[in-house]
Amino acid sequence: HFALPIKPIDIGRFDVVFDWETMGSFVLNSWGNATQLDRAMGYEANAQGTSYLGPDPTEFLGTSVAAPQITVTG
Repeated sequence: HFALPIKPIDIGRFDVVFDWETMGSFVLNSWGNATQLDRAMGYEANAQGTSYLGPDPTEFLGTSVAAPQITVTG
């Protein structure tokens, strides 16, 4: 029986850098689709789904959309 050496892991916070295409896809799929007015108003409920922003997406203007530990810089 051959055992590989055990290497301790460093648990903590690390920066993650994404290229433009990955970040664009992430923003589109998490926030972009939710900000479409027809989804927020419920017009696309049977086709593409609804939005977590509810019937009035302008209520969320200026509010945080992620945990304080997340910073998105372009």
